[in-house]
Amino acid sequence: MQKRKVNLLLVWFVVIITLQLSFGIRALTTQFDLNNKHNIASELEVVPQIGTPAAITDQVLIFFVDGMRYDKMLEANTPNMDSLMANGTTFSNYQVILPSYSRVNYAAFSTGSSTNMTNVFANGYDDELEIPTLYSLITGNDLNKSLITDEGGWAKFLGKDSDVVVYPDTVSHSFQEGLVVKEAALATIPGNFSNIQFIGFDDVDAAGHDFGAASSTYIQMIENTDSYIGEILDLYNSLGQLNNTTIVLFSDHGHEDIGGHGGETSAQIHGSFIFAGKGVSNKGLMSDKLTKINSITPTLLTMLGISLAPTMNGPVLFDFIDSTIQTKAIYAIQQAEIMNQQLEATINEFGIMSNKAKLPYITGAELVTDNITLAKGNYSITQYISSYNLAQEAEESARLYLSLLLKQLKSISELLRTLLIIGIVTLVSATIFYLNRRRIIEVAHQEVFSKDQLIPQLLGMLSAISICIIISAIFGFKFAATSFNSTNQTVPPILTSFFVSGALLVFLPWLAIYLLKSKSSEFTTFKEWKKLFIKSSIGSMFFISLPIFGYILYYIAQFGPWPSWIIPPLADTYAFWIIGIMPCILYIIPLILMLILWRSGKKDKAAIG
Repeated sequence: MQKRKVNLLLVWFVVIITLQLSFGIRALTTQFDLNNKHNIASELEVVPQIGTPAAITDQVLIFFVDGMRYDKMLEANTPNMDSLMANGTTFSNYQVILPSYSRVNYAAFSTGSSTNMTNVFANGYDDELEIPTLYSLITGNDLNKSLITDEGGWAKFLGKDSDVVVYPDTVSHSFQEGLVVKEAALATIPGNFSNIQFIGFDDVDAAGHDFGAASSTYIQMIENTDSYIGEILDLYNSLGQLNNTTIVLFSDHGHEDIGGHGGETSAQIHGSFIFAGKGVSNKGLMSDKLTKINSITPTLLTMLGISLAPTMNGPVLFDFIDSTIQTKAIYAIQQAEIMNQQLEATINEFGIMSNKAKLPYITGAELVTDNITLAKGNYSITQYISSYNLAQEAEESARLYLSLLLKQLKSISELLRTLLIIGIVTLVSATIFYLNRRRIIEVAHQEVFSKDQLIPQLLGMLSAISICIIISAIFGFKFAATSFNSTNQTVPPILTSFFVSGALLVFLPWLAIYLLKSKSSEFTTFKEWKKLFIKSSIGSMFFISLPIFGYILYYIAQFGPWPSWIIPPLADTYAFWIIGIMPCILYIIPLILMLILWRSGKKDKAAIG
C-alpha cells in the first residue's frame, strides 16, 4: 500500500476555518432569532375558569419608560412618580426577563410569558407574536385599547389589537421623542378616550446609551418624563377619570453607569415598577417581593375579570390587589392548572430523559393535580380562603417542579455534549495515530514545530493574548454584549485588538528568532532567514488557534452548536460571534505561508535535482 503524506497543519486550518465560520455565523443569527424547538406553546390548551370573576377596574393607564433604572428613579426629582408611589405599591425588587433587551421584555409584558413561550431573545426580533397578548385577550370584552408611542417594537406586540393607534412623527431614541409622544397623548385622549391606554417614552433609554446611567443627562431625562406623566395625569383628572383608573408605570430594563444593557448585572435587570390607583391595595407600600415583568399582564387581567392565557407563566400579584377572595380563588385555581399543564407538556417534550428520571416529575404533577382537585372542591362549597390557599400551594409546587426539571435537563444536555466532544476528539486523534503507526499515512507539518522555533512561536501567541487583555482594559471592557446597542463602545476595542494582536502573531516571532540566531553565521541574508520566519509565524498562529478552538468546544458543550431551548448568556453569544468569525481572516495567513513554503521546497528539490 502506498503511503500518503498528510499535512496536519493544512488539515487543521481548513477544518477550524470551516468550524468557526459555521458556528460564528450561527451565533450571530442566534442574537436575533433563537429557534426554540422545545417551545411548548402549541401544546397548551385553554384552561377554563371554575367561576365568574368580578372585575375591580375597567380603566387602566400604562406608562412605559424605556430603560429607567430603579435607584435612579428614586434619585431624580420626580414629584408625579412620587405621587403614584404614595397612591400604590412600588416594587423595589422588580426585575426584567433575561436577556435584558427591550423587545425581549416588550414581549414578556405583552404576553405575561418568558422567552420559552415568546421566542423573543433579542432586539432583532421583528415578527408578530403568535401567542395571546394583553390586548388580544381584551378584544371582545367591550374595552377600547389605545397605543401611543414610537413606531417600534410595541407596534409589533400590541399594535395590531389596538383600537386607537398613534405613532408620532419623531426620531426614535431622541431626547425630544418624549415631548412629541406627550403632545400626541394630550391631543388624542380627550376625543378618543380608551379604557386601556398605553403611552411609551424612550428618552431615558436614549440618555442611558449615549451617556450612561451615572450621567446628569440620564437623571434629567427621568425628570422630563416625570413632567410629561404629570401633564397626562392632570388631563385624566380634568376629565374626571383619574380616580377611576388603575395606573401602571414600568420599565423594560435598567442601564449600566457607563451605559448599556443586555446582560445579567443588577444595574441592567433592575427596572422600575409602580402599581397605583383603583383596585390597588397597600397604598404607599414599598415591597421587596421579587417581581418579574411577566407578572404585570396576568395581574391586570385578574383586575379586569378576563381569563388568563395558557401560555402565561408570570404569577398574579394577588397580595397587591383588592379583588374578592372568591375572585382570587378563581384565578389561583386557573393559574395552578396552567402551570401544571406547562409542567406536564415539558415532561412529555424531552425524550432525552429516561422514564425513571421523569418519574419524580410525573409524580409531582400528579400531586399538584390532587391539590387542584381539593381546591376546586373547597371552592364548590364556598370555602374560598381554603380554596385560594390550596391553589396557591399547587401553583408554587408546579413552578418548583418545572424549575428543577429544566435545571436537570440542562445538566444532562451539557453532560451528553461534553462526552460527545471528548469521544469525537479522542476517536480522531486515535485514528491519526493508528494510521501513522501502521505507515498508511505519513504525518507532516513542513518542519514548523522544531525545538528552536517553539519559544518564538509561544511568545507570539502569549503576546497576542496579552495585548488583547491590555487593550480591553484600556477601553474599560466596554465591548461586551451588555453594550450591544452602543456601537461606539463595541467596535474600537475589537478592531484594535484584532489588528495589533494579528501583527504580533506574524512578526514578533521573527524578532525572537532573529535575536536568538543573530550571532549565528548560518544566516546572513533575508532569503536565508525567510523559511525560519515563515515557520515561526505559522506555528504562532497554530498555537493561538488552540485556545480559540477550546472556546468553541466549551460553547458547544454548554449550549450546543445550534442553541435551542437553552438561552446562551448574551456575552457568550457575542464573544462566540467575534471569536468565531474574525480569526478566520488571520487563518488565511498561515495557509498562504504554507503554500510559500511548499513552493520554496519544490524549487529547492528542483535545484538539487
